[in-house]
Amino acid sequence: MSCSANLQPPTAHPDPYAPIEHLQPPNVTSLDIILRQKLLLMMGAGPVPIPHKVAHAHSVVINHLGDTMNTVIEQVKAMGRYVTRSSHVLGVAGPGSAAMEMAIANLVAPGDRVLSFCNSYFSRRMAEMASRVGGEVVCLSVVDAVCTLSTMPFEMDSWKVDAVITGGQKGLSSIPGVSLLAFSDAAWDRIEACRHKMAHWCLDALLADRFWNRKSYHYTAPVSGILALHEALRLVCEETLEHRFERHRICSRALQRGIEAMGLELLVPQPARLNSVVGVRIPEGGRPTRCAATCGARIASRPRARST
Repeated sequence: MSCSANLQPPTAHPDPYAPIEHLQPPNVTSLDIILRQKLLLMMGAGPVPIPHKVAHAHSVVINHLGDTMNTVIEQVKAMGRYVTRSSHVLGVAGPGSAAMEMAIANLVAPGDRVLSFCNSYFSRRMAEMASRVGGEVVCLSVVDAVCTLSTMPFEMDSWKVDAVITGGQKGLSSIPGVSLLAFSDAAWDRIEACRHKMAHWCLDALLADRFWNRKSYHYTAPVSGILALHEALRLVCEETLEHRFERHRICSRALQRGIEAMGLELLVPQPARLNSVVGVRIPEGGRPTRCAATCGARIASRPRARST
C-alpha cells in the first residue's frame, strides 16, 4: 500500500465554546430601575393595572396537560360562559386581535361576502382580516368586546350575537396575551359544517376544541397566562356582574363629571358612552402626550392606596 504525499492532516474544527472577543452582551437597565416602584398611570384603554392575585397567578408555571390543567380549564370555561352569556367558549393564546382573527378565519370561507361596519380603527382591522381569508355577507355577527366585557351589560345569546371576542388586558383586568372567544350555536354549527381546510393551524377552532373541550393536545398552552385569566374571571364572579357593572358605571360617571368640570369636552355623546372608555377632546393647541404626562405626574405625587 502506498500513501500519497499530498494527503494533509484534517483541519481542526474551532472550539464552539471558545470566547468570542468581539461579541459583548448589551448593557441593559434593570426593570427595578425602569419601573421605579411608582404608580403607572394608564391613559389608554389598556393594558390596565391588574390585581395582585392575578399577578401572583401569572407567576406560576404548571404542566399544560393533566388533571390540574383540566380543572383550571373547566373553571375558565364555566366563568367564561358566565361573563359572555353563551355556551361555546374557547381560550386563545394571543391578544384580542388573535381572537378576532380566529373568529373571522373560522366563520368566513373564500368567496363569502362580508358586511363590516367600519366606524373605528378595530372595525377596519376586522374587515381587513376578512379580506385576507378570501372573504368578498354572512348572516352572522361578530362583536369586539375587549373593553366592555364584564364592565357593562352584554347578553350574547339573547341579543343573538354569534361570536364575541375579548382580550384579557382590558375589561377583565388580566394580562395581555391570553384571550377569550365565544361562539353561538349557529356559529359553531357553521364551523363544524365547513368543508374547506383552515389556512391558520393555530387559529383552527376545531383543533382548539380538542384542548378546551376534549382534554387533548393542540399546542403548548400559555399556562401562566391561563392561570392569570382564571384568577381574573374568579374575581369577576366573586364580585358578580351586577355589582361590577354598577361599580364601573359610578366610577365612569364620576370621571366624566370631573373632566367636564375642568372645562373639557367629552368625545362621545352621553347615550353612547361606555363605562370603561372615556374619550376626551384635547383643546385646540393642546398636545395629548403633554396632557397625559401632566395628569400622570399629579396622580403619581399623591399617596398610593394600598392594593388588595
